[in-house]
Amino acid sequence: MSVSDSVRWGRVMTLAKQYKQLASQALARARSAKSGEQVEWQRLSELYMQLAEQAERNARKDATNDPILGRSR
Repeated sequence: MSVSDSVRWGRVMTLAKQYKQLASQALARARSAKSGEQVEWQRLSELYMQLAEQAERNARKDATNDPILGRSR
């Protein structure tokens, strides 16, 4: 694994952790929100967890083409 790959891996994993933290914060807000707002905060928490899962899946992918660099790795 090259240095750029490990940096990229670390950044994506950090992103997944950030999404999980946001999900936790949204869930905490749901617990203290008015009844009409609770469902919205809970849904936001679920969506952040989905983003975290996607970030983790993306980190595990072995992409052969880098769209930014325009070449194969």
